[in-house]
Amino acid sequence: MAEPNIAILPSTTPELASGPVSTILHMVIRSSDVKAAAAFYQAVGMKVIRERPGNIFVGYGPEVPGERMVIELAQAKEGATIGTALDHLLISVDNPDKVRKAALAAGGLEAKASGGRANAIVGPDGVKLVIIDGGNGISDPLCRLVLNVDALEPSRLFLQGLGMRLFETRSDSFHKSVVMGYGRGPRSGATLEIVSPPRGGAPKVEIGGIYDRLAISSTDIDASVNKVKKAIALAVFAKVPSGQVLKEPFVIESLGTKIAEVADPTGLVFALVDTEDFIRELA
Repeated sequence: MAEPNIAILPSTTPELASGPVSTILHMVIRSSDVKAAAAFYQAVGMKVIRERPGNIFVGYGPEVPGERMVIELAQAKEGATIGTALDHLLISVDNPDKVRKAALAAGGLEAKASGGRANAIVGPDGVKLVIIDGGNGISDPLCRLVLNVDALEPSRLFLQGLGMRLFETRSDSFHKSVVMGYGRGPRSGATLEIVSPPRGGAPKVEIGGIYDRLAISSTDIDASVNKVKKAIALAVFAKVPSGQVLKEPFVIESLGTKIAEVADPTGLVFALVDTEDFIRELA
């Protein structure tokens, strides 16, 4: 698929340069067997962080905004497939070969990784893990979520609307990608990398039923949604795919937590979660 021309938009946009403080909280991955999936992630060194009825949160450290990205495992619908949106999870550990062997012993399958990386494992429900050496200064072992998108620049603009900063731009003979996040740089916390055209050869991303969404904290949900709307308006002006607001801010009554839901131009869902409400939810 040809990349839409949005040369009219600079790589950083003044309208999107400021806003609420945000951090990556957790990704939601659906599984046909939540308990078995949790056991697999524990085998690669993660811990059970907390549980909700039917859901298990796993990761390498406390679920504190700005500290660690964790995985929320939720029940998948019967027959759900991995799709092509989720490319892989990047894990940075001190002994990657040991973790690879533990993953294989727990039922993982060896896979081919992008970029020539050797330690790639397919885990439960088709989720791919790429395991790298932790001696590279990355602060969070579950350091990167890598997603395929239909077109790079419209999705990059949308992520700016979510308050993310551009850390790195990458390219090879076939693909381009950008690494974005909320920390001081690509090694200071969890990051999101988006890749286009989608790996695997398909012209468009198939969302699938396993990768669900990425949750992001915000100190002001209403302001965050308004900033996303600005990004959408800029995309509409440039006549490129724009994303959408799926749910305006509302409170989940059972939790007392204020959230909103938005989707990027590919259809990838992001949940905005009020920071204070989230911290209270964890208490």
